[in-house]
Amino acid sequence: MTMEMEGFQLDNSFTINHLSFGYKANFKAIKERFPGTDVQHPLDGFERQSEKIDVTRTNSDGTVVKEKRATRMQSAFFISAVPSVFQNGISGLFDYEIF
Repeated sequence: MTMEMEGFQLDNSFTINHLSFGYKANFKAIKERFPGTDVQHPLDGFERQSEKIDVTRTNSDGTVVKEKRATRMQSAFFISAVPSVFQNGISGLFDYEIF
């Protein structure tokens, strides 16, 4: 028996609020010391919503129910994190650019 037949509804919608590598404190220091460098987080705010479709089904007691259900969805990510070192005097600030 499938999960749908058991009454479960799956919705794989998602949002990536923030994805980064390195120390957050270094981002500000890099921006101040190297103004021509832009530390970016290209996946921030990325979202994917499942398409909703109208479905009519009959309950076990015979009542007909109309509802919206999420369609099946598949997502894949391939991320390359490239290490970067910014020299600030004697110490180095580390960051990873994501492509």
